[in-house]
Amino acid sequence: MEPELEVLKAELIALRAVVAEDRAQRLVHVREKYKNVNQLFQAAISDARSLQDGYESLLRELSLSSIITFIGDINNPVGTKLGFSFMEAIEAAVQKAFLEPLLKEEDGEVKKQRLTDILDKVLKNPLATALLRTNPVSGIISKVVDIASGFVATTLTGTKPKEMFVATREVINKERIANFVNQVEKYEELYTDMYNANIKLERSNDYIKLSMEEELGFSKDAYEKFLTLLSISRDTPFKDLSNLFSKSDELNFSDLEAFLDNQKIQQALKFVRNMEDARIRLTALRGKFTVSIKEFKEDYLIILNKPLEGNWADVDEKQLRNTIEQLQKMSK
Repeated sequence: MEPELEVLKAELIALRAVVAEDRAQRLVHVREKYKNVNQLFQAAISDARSLQDGYESLLRELSLSSIITFIGDINNPVGTKLGFSFMEAIEAAVQKAFLEPLLKEEDGEVKKQRLTDILDKVLKNPLATALLRTNPVSGIISKVVDIASGFVATTLTGTKPKEMFVATREVINKERIANFVNQVEKYEELYTDMYNANIKLERSNDYIKLSMEEELGFSKDAYEKFLTLLSISRDTPFKDLSNLFSKSDELNFSDLEAFLDNQKIQQALKFVRNMEDARIRLTALRGKFTVSIKEFKEDYLIILNKPLEGNWADVDEKQLRNTIEQLQKMSK
């Protein structure tokens, strides 16, 4: 029996060694997992801050884009970045189509001054100029046409009070109005094209901005829940996390496993997994912004080249080419 007993003892010792080795390996594995979770949480804190900075940075870019500011200058009706001033072009067309012909008529100087005074309420009005920065120029052109169409001369007839009445007649005929419209048509088309391009960019940016604000709000809320789950302070997250994971060497296998299986730890790990999805969404939104600006530039450069291609006589080509070159060099 002794040999058999010795064999059994040897097998038992070997089995104990296997069990001990297995326990040791499992302990090493769970401690490694414990360490990895700690590292994941540390990275999540850094990534959450970086992600929020990324959201806020893009929101600032959407609001303070140098291209948007530059386009505002181009659309300024009294500016000259297009190689001409829209308001000066309108005034020149008014002068040629309406005012100069009036001087050839009876009381022409009086009529000219009266029409000038009426038109100045539109052409010299700061409010109208400011409105024009964001609206198609067809509005102000239509206003000038309405004023010209309704401009009449009045004559008092009769010598006795009962016989007197006021006779009116149109001063500016359809041909003159058509002449004015023909002169300003190219400006109306140019500014309307720019306006439509502006609206397209604005709508695209509004969508991106709304999406960014939603993502930023979601990110902040998720990060707060993450900190709350782990009882970590916003002011000292790394220190608090270090304290939470400082007992690796003191805990046995069961304690470590229980810690990692804790519901709060598992929920916090879901936040970590969602971080990558959030970063992908941020990258996608930034990509949309880049494409939006690129397409806008392409559209706008085509529009700005129209006066050059059409050989507009009143355009300072050097100034317009400089504006085009500036826009080409802008990235955002």
